Amino acid sequence: MAIEGIVIVGGSHGALALARSVGASGGSVTFITKDSNLAVWSRHISRTLRWSGPQNQSALAFLLEVSEKYELRNHIIIAGGDAEVQFIAENHDSLSKHFEMPTPNWHDLHWLCDKPLLYERAKALSIAIPETYQLKSLADLEEQSFRFPLVLKPNMGGGENKLTKQKVIRIDNDEDLSAEISSAEKQIGIQNLVLQELIPGDGSNQYSYAGYWSKHGPVGEFVARRTRQYPVDFGLTSTFVETVEDEDVINCAHKLLRSANFTGLIEIEFKRDQRDGELKLLDVNPRPWSWFGLCKCASLDLGKLIFEGEAEGNPIPQTAEIGVTWSYATRDIFAAVKLIQRKQFSVLGYIKSVAQNRCGATFKIDDPMPAIVDLPITLYRVLTRRVLNFGRSDQG
Repeated sequence: MAIEGIVIVGGSHGALALARSVGASGGSVTFITKDSNLAVWSRHISRTLRWSGPQNQSALAFLLEVSEKYELRNHIIIAGGDAEVQFIAENHDSLSKHFEMPTPNWHDLHWLCDKPLLYERAKALSIAIPETYQLKSLADLEEQSFRFPLVLKPNMGGGENKLTKQKVIRIDNDEDLSAEISSAEKQIGIQNLVLQELIPGDGSNQYSYAGYWSKHGPVGEFVARRTRQYPVDFGLTSTFVETVEDEDVINCAHKLLRSANFTGLIEIEFKRDQRDGELKLLDVNPRPWSWFGLCKCASLDLGKLIFEGEAEGNPIPQTAEIGVTWSYATRDIFAAVKLIQRKQFSVLGYIKSVAQNRCGATFKIDDPMPAIVDLPITLYRVLTRRVLNFGRSDQG
């Protein structure tokens, strides 16, 4: 059965890049969203449908009705956001009767998405992780000693509360630790919190494995480095990403994904600890990621691979061109300014990096509207949340 297109449920920059990739390959793209985000402005979106989100009781019925109404049985359904990943995986059996499903069910996917389970599996596979503290109650804060700085994050993404939207919080002292844990405990419960050491070093020590896996293994894969991020010491946003070679990242990712018989799109985040040289696992994202557009720019179009179907047998995975860069320009300039102020970067270095850059987060000359819409929104967010804090420590 020939695939006619894809259905993307939720997401923002990654969903936009995936839509552009599939649309340019001749596939139809249906985008289902509850927000007015960037992808709806792309000319590659064939159809935009609004829904109340995956938490709504009628969410499954809505998708099944959409499949019948628009004849989408020959379409692949892909989650664009964290909440949608869990929803689609939990309803895998029902949805697989109406869509093509490249991703596993929740039973197989859960331990990749739930950080405590992920870290347990990593340790069993001899994959290093940051020091992680066990919290069963608020009393544990008094009974344990902590090595600052720390990061606090939810065990899984996709919630509607402040913490899951913020994704991660930096903590530098006991006073902040007590306040942040107390606030987060009220939002999602202490059993759903992850408290870890913050591995020192900037984004140049942070790597990602990116790929698309079939039942036979990786169809396409590459490694990228978060060369610049914002805030620069504790990045919540990648601003300049570059394809690189790193066999350690490939090997760790293969070990993890083969243990799960994983299929689908995947991005796995690691950071190399300068103190001991170890590569340490941070997070797993089984969905399109923010810099997904780098794939096509680096001659490894994962969106096209998904649309055109997997190769039979055990193919040699396609790889990306090394040294290709992606930039979120409106945020990257603020990261560069901060590094220049610290004398860790030069104006000439920034100009050279911009000159060599091949692709951006939103701008495409043949699909300009997402960038036009994104520019004022991004500038407002950065100016109000970042620039006003330049005089203080970079804590996101």
